[in-house]
Amino acid sequence: MNKNVIRFGFVIPLSLFAIACSSVLAIAADAPSVDILKQELDQKLQTLRPVGFTERNVLFQEVRAGTGHWFQVTMTIRDYGPGYPPNQYYGETCVGHMEKEPFELIRDPFGGWQVQGRMTVTMDGGHQCKPNPSAGVSSIPLASLTGSPAPSGPGTPAAPAGTGNKPAGKDGAHGSVTAKSYDCVFSIDATLQTVPGFTIKAGGRYMDAEGKNGTYTFDPAQSLITFHGGSMDGNAAHYDGRVIHIYNEKRTRTVIDCD
Repeated sequence: MNKNVIRFGFVIPLSLFAIACSSVLAIAADAPSVDILKQELDQKLQTLRPVGFTERNVLFQEVRAGTGHWFQVTMTIRDYGPGYPPNQYYGETCVGHMEKEPFELIRDPFGGWQVQGRMTVTMDGGHQCKPNPSAGVSSIPLASLTGSPAPSGPGTPAAPAGTGNKPAGKDGAHGSVTAKSYDCVFSIDATLQTVPGFTIKAGGRYMDAEGKNGTYTFDPAQSLITFHGGSMDGNAAHYDGRVIHIYNEKRTRTVIDCD
């Protein structure tokens, strides 16, 4: 037999093997880490925080990487709402749990990651809510729960330290409302719906979505905004230093979030 044929007979399979190995290494290099899954999932869940709650904590107990870009996640989700203390309503704290829930990371058109999977905790998942005992005090303190928050990374803000255990108007008080345009949403069955926003201006003034001007007063001791004039006349809201949470007519709970 021709020695060249024999030699090339080995070279071709070895070349294919090298190409296959390169493909496997490329796929492995593109595989997202557990920390990336935690960061992306935490960010997604933060955007789905229910209306009326000012704080959401996502605590991971276990995350296992599977085949492809799949992960198996065990975690606890805690939501704290401050209520409206002047009406003796101190809100509630809710906790839900997900056990070995599957999530997948996929690339978006710009090279980033998007997480896909079930984002709501059902009653079957042990979801429970308890009334808070007093102003700024959570019925389910963050320190009483197990798990760790997602690690911070490039472009990922650190998780809040847990404001649900501080009395309103003391350590958690804010001296002024940030002047800017606010986009507003409310939640229906964990789905966010957009509603008209407004613009906070300097000097205690605001402009609604129709261009009508009004004023507002801010009580930093209660983190309470009260609107006067314009389409929001008579409305009240809780301000947490970033988001304006608008109360319902009776001021028993917040129903619209504006950021």
